[in-house]
Amino acid sequence: MKRIGILLVVLVTLAWIGSKVVPRSEPAAAPAVVQTPAPSAVAPAQASETSVPEPDRPLSAAEKKAQQERWLGARTIVAAERAVRNEP
Repeated sequence: MKRIGILLVVLVTLAWIGSKVVPRSEPAAAPAVVQTPAPSAVAPAQASETSVPEPDRPLSAAEKKAQQERWLGARTIVAAERAVRNEP
């Protein structure tokens, strides 16, 4: 029991130290001078963000299957279905 307690304390300590060592995604101090990009540079970035809308509703079964086929490929999905059904 004592060994488990010591192991737990060591793991928590390592996790705490690791969280302090890893740099954060946000800078701690804001830069003094903030440069604004030109309007022509902003437009393409906004266009690419709006081209992929986030769905408000859950995907239907057909949409989900099409998405999986795009991501994994049809052969992979067929092989997985056969493995689940234990077909040769």
